[in-house]
Amino acid sequence: NPKRFCPLLCRGLIVPLGSECFLAMRPVSSMPSSRESALAAVEVLDLSGKPVLKAMIHRGSKKSYVDRGSSSTPAVTLCMLQSPHGQHESSVLAACFEDTDENGHRQMRIHDANNTLFGHLGRDSSVVNRYMLRCTGGADSRDPKRKCTVSFEGFFGTHSILIQNEFQEQLADTQESVMPFSPSTKFYQLRVASGVDVGLMICCLVSIDELEV
Repeated sequence: NPKRFCPLLCRGLIVPLGSECFLAMRPVSSMPSSRESALAAVEVLDLSGKPVLKAMIHRGSKKSYVDRGSSSTPAVTLCMLQSPHGQHESSVLAACFEDTDENGHRQMRIHDANNTLFGHLGRDSSVVNRYMLRCTGGADSRDPKRKCTVSFEGFFGTHSILIQNEFQEQLADTQESVMPFSPSTKFYQLRVASGVDVGLMICCLVSIDELEV
């Protein structure tokens, strides 16, 4: 399982060389309608059911979104379960804000823990069933002048998704899965390859769920 090139959003969440990471994620589509404001915490679990991270989901009303044009409240916030050095330190690892691109299509602006813009995630108009992450702050280490991309392609309603970098190296994949610790709950399994940023994969997958609503 060789290391794959992946832009880095959460440097503390990179899968070690020679390893894979497996996580259980619960879809967020069971939240109230997007016509209403809603707030929820979606836990990210290991395969034994132990929470390891959480994604805070804020779903604003359609009317307020149209009036604003761009949201000032993150639609998705990836957090540690606890602040590492006490309550005075932020536990936020990344935040995703919904807005629209130059063509009026919905997208997510992804920011790192320092609130620096990392990239934009939106549908790829040239390919059916594909989202593209276009990094603004994630330069390709092999060519610093280039800004890298990550593709998410598959069936988003059933969470059957293949994630690749621009070199067609597989970074991760997802599939619906029954978890033994909660067989009646709908989960999908995320598998992340060596050298890949788990936090970036989670942010993008949860953001896609929100853009699909």
